[in-house]
This record gives sequence, C-alpha cells and structure tokens, in this order.
Amino acid sequence: MSKPIVARISSRSLQCSRTLRWRSTRLFSSSSRRLLPRFLTPREEQDLYQSITSSFREKLASNTAKSQDFYSSIIEQSLFAVPRSNPPSSSKVQDICSRIDVAVAAKRPQDLKPLISELDRSNAPIKFYNYLIRSYIRLKDIKGAEYVLKNLPIGLLPSARTFTLLIQEYLSTDLDRAYEYMKQMQDMSCKLHKSFDYIVVMRLHIRRDDPLAVDFAWKDMLQHKETVKPTMQLYTTYLGYLGSKKKYEKAREVIQDLVAYSRTNDGLQKTLTAVQCKTLISITNQLALHDQPQSASKLVKFLLSSTLTSTTSNTGLPEGLMPSAITLPSEVYTNIINGYMNLEKYSPVIAFYKEIAARNDVQLEEEALLAVEKARKCLMSSQSKQHHGKMYIANLAPV
Repeated sequence: MSKPIVARISSRSLQCSRTLRWRSTRLFSSSSRRLLPRFLTPREEQDLYQSITSSFREKLASNTAKSQDFYSSIIEQSLFAVPRSNPPSSSKVQDICSRIDVAVAAKRPQDLKPLISELDRSNAPIKFYNYLIRSYIRLKDIKGAEYVLKNLPIGLLPSARTFTLLIQEYLSTDLDRAYEYMKQMQDMSCKLHKSFDYIVVMRLHIRRDDPLAVDFAWKDMLQHKETVKPTMQLYTTYLGYLGSKKKYEKAREVIQDLVAYSRTNDGLQKTLTAVQCKTLISITNQLALHDQPQSASKLVKFLLSSTLTSTTSNTGLPEGLMPSAITLPSEVYTNIINGYMNLEKYSPVIAFYKEIAARNDVQLEEEALLAVEKARKCLMSSQSKQHHGKMYIANLAPV
C-alpha cells in the first residue's frame, strides 16, 4: 500500500532539508571525503586573506605602477606597433654618425638633438641610438642621453648597452639612479653580450656591496664566454673585488681561468694599464701571504709575459709610444718564496728561484736569497734521511 500524500511530502521535505543543510555547510578540506568542517565564515576567511597578503599586494601594486610609468612609451607602443618593414639606409645612417662625431668634436650637444629625428626616419637599429647616447655622455649631457632613451621610436626596444651606458655614467654620482636603470634592464630581459656590459654591472653590484649579485654576474659571463670574449679589464675588476673581500680560493680559480684563457685566446689583451697592473700585483701579494703561493707564482709569470702602458685606454697605444716590459717589486718574489716556505714546500721554492734568477730584469731581496738557501738545506737533509732509511731497510733484508 502506498503512503499517504502528506506522509510522502513530509518525507521528501525532510530529505530536502538535510540536503540543503549539507550543501550549505562548506567544508575546509582537500580530502575527497571532506572530514573537517569549516571553522571560519566566508567573510572571516576573506578578512584573514586580505590581512596576510596586504604587504605583498602593496609591493606588487607599487612595482606595477612604476613599471607602467616607465614602459608606457616603450613596451605598450612596441607591442601594438606595426613592425618596421623598411630596411635602414646604410649610407644615410653613416652620414648621421659622421655628423654626430662633428658635433662631439665641436662640443655642441645642441647639434645632436635634430639628428634623433633623422635616425627615426632612417629606421636605424638600436646600436646607432646607443652611439648617440654615448656621444651625449661624452659631452657631459646626461639629460640628453636620457631623452634619447625615453623617445625611442615605436617598435624599437633598448638593448643592454643602452642601459649600461647610463648606469656607468651614474655610478659615481647617483647610485640609486644607476640601480633604477639596472632594474629596468632586468625587467626588459636585456641580455648582456660584451665585456663592457658585464664590467659596468659588476661595478654597480660592487658599489652596492652585493656579493651574491657580483658572483652571479661572473658565473653568467662564464656561461657565455665564447660570445662575451672577456677582456683583461673584466678579469681585473673581478680579481680586485675578490682581493678586497679576501676570497682567495675563488681568486685562485679566476687566475687559473685567466692563465688558461690567455694561452688559447690570442685576442686577450696582453698590454696592461697601470691600474690593471697594480690590481694584479696587489692580488699576487695577497695570495702569497695567505697560503696560495702557487697561484701567486702563476700570476707573476703572466705579468712578466705582459707589457705595460701608461695610457688608460684599453683599445691600443698612441702612435709612436711603445709598450714597456713590466718590472715587479722585489717584495713580490720574496712573498711567494716565504709563502712556499711557510707550507714547507721546498722543491717549489728552488724551482721558482731558478726560473726567476734566469731573468735579467729580476732583483731578489736578501731575505728571499736566505730563504732559498734554507730550502736547499732542508731538501738535502730530507734526501739524506731518505738515503739512510733505504740503507737501513737494505741491511734488515735477509741475506
């Protein structure tokens, strides 16, 4: 017999109410069985979420606003711009560069501004705008250089060199401004390709005392070494930093890389500036005095195979000026010999002395000569003990 209509309605109402209560109870659990009941109301959960993430959202909002301010005339326009289809006119661009050189020679920065629009009409690539930025900087007109960056034509993005030129100019005057350009370069994913760019970036991190960033820049350079082709200035910049931080083990690795690279790469500059030579001599003494005489001796041999110029240019010597051989202070050799003696490595002392004494341009101090004589006596004594030990063992052998 079927149930009365009222009973059926009551039964269905009870089931429906149970279902509604179950569905209205939102559970706080990732389990498919949903064993844990929700202990906060939706409103309370929202308030908790807002309070936890407030500082993060504020930082994100400030960064986003800053990026929009800077990139409004660069990225947004570039994304929606029609690609620049017309190839640049080589002769016209070269003519503009010649006029830029004339303006720089005449020290007339006002003559550079009209050339910006001419570069725009010529569809010139970014390297020519970088050349214009460099020219403004040579004329001490940093505002003009920044104007070129801010007014790049639609569809043309800056390169790493665009930013490193400005970073270098601000390194000694406004470190915060230099770091702003560094962050803009990173936000735009501009890749470093040349030694100059890595040198500027490393100097910025060194000035800001950011050792992790300095080491990261060096490791990044090593990954692209064939493309970057590191210069002597890049090596001395990093070695000088390592010496100032007393990172002698890392300096040993860099010196080993420098010596190996100089043997396999003819393009590495072997004519050192006075500043570069001074940096390498300083790190040589530091290594010798801190249990790294072998690395110091490698660096001495590298220095003696190089030449010195009094100019600060890294591109070559002026006509008629011949590079001179490098003469190291006598204390450098003394420190290396004493470094070996402190480690009781007498054979390397004799080997180093023979190699250095064969040169006509090396003068050894009396202290170094006495240390060499002591090393020779220690070796003779050690060899004598070994000889007597062998004789004793031979006498113990059965006949």
